[in-house]
Amino acid sequence: IRARNSIKWTQTLSTVLLGLRSALRGDTNYTIAQMVYGLPFRLPGEFFEKSKSILDTDTFAKELQKQTELLKPLDTRRRPQKNFVHKDLHTCTHVFIPIDRVRKPLEPPYDGSLPVVKRHDCSSYFAVTIKGKDINCRQIKTSIFAVN
Repeated sequence: IRARNSIKWTQTLSTVLLGLRSALRGDTNYTIAQMVYGLPFRLPGEFFEKSKSILDTDTFAKELQKQTELLKPLDTRRRPQKNFVHKDLHTCTHVFIPIDRVRKPLEPPYDGSLPVVKRHDCSSYFAVTIKGKDINCRQIKTSIFAVN
């Protein structure tokens, strides 16, 4: 490294260290890497092995076409997802409703426990009336009281 008088000797250091680890030792005919790891290092020119089977262009094209025909397109349509409604939501007496504003630090995400005044039940929409407002059941959480 010093013989080159290179100012940026750190750029050549990795190459020198790789050469030291991959050079054969005269007395054992093994490299340091083989003695430590049991396998030789792969040098920069040895990363890819050459293919042993040589295919002609026609055979390659036929194999590629055969494999391409096996590919099936993916269905990209979105399926409607059923919304989760807790089983106790149809019978509970009190619920928590979400706070629909920017919350203060350490403020809970739900307000409650508020009494359910009225239930609206349809096949696709289920809502409850709380404080005179209809609230979709996807937004509310059931309030469960501890019994002593």
